[in-house]
Amino acid sequence: MVRLLTEEPGGRQPSGELVEITQLYLEIAEFDLLCAELDPMAVGALLNAYYDGVVNRILENNGTVAHFFPGGLSAWFGAPLKDPAHADHACQAALALVGDLPDFVAQRATSRERAMKIHVGLHTDTVFVGNMGGTKRFDYSTAGLAVVVAGRLPAIARERAVPVLATAGTVAKLSGAYKLHEIAPILVPGKDTSMGCYELLGTA
Repeated sequence: MVRLLTEEPGGRQPSGELVEITQLYLEIAEFDLLCAELDPMAVGALLNAYYDGVVNRILENNGTVAHFFPGGLSAWFGAPLKDPAHADHACQAALALVGDLPDFVAQRATSRERAMKIHVGLHTDTVFVGNMGGTKRFDYSTAGLAVVVAGRLPAIARERAVPVLATAGTVAKLSGAYKLHEIAPILVPGKDTSMGCYELLGTA
């Protein structure tokens, strides 16, 4: 992966391109309460144990882990690894994450932690992808309205009690058969438009 990024044009300086990708955002529900109940070392140990499996699921579906943040992470499908089936692979990863969670919770049943729940958002659109920052410090990252939309989806999924929420943009790009339940659309930030949303229930 490092070789791929540095061999890209402008790989060693701020630069980028427009690419259609599917973004996955994962949120651990009630993470603030979990942090209040555990000491910081225990929180770190819990996250590392959980993220180990999450990262594996993302990688095995041709995804790239983008960022870890308190109580969640983001991943991209379709960049920097080109993948025509990025929407399908993102959905497959999301379903695997939800399916894996009960076993992870059961393995830690004796730890007296609150049972972990997650919410996942999926959104497909064209974004800026590339090196972002200054000439002395930059990260491979994304930018654009689609990034803002994707980042808000886990909170919307939590409000609607939906484990996996996929936008119409993602659903339109799927080639596989999935069980989907259409739910109320969401407002697009800064626009006078709405976007269709679906609960992703599984494969058909």
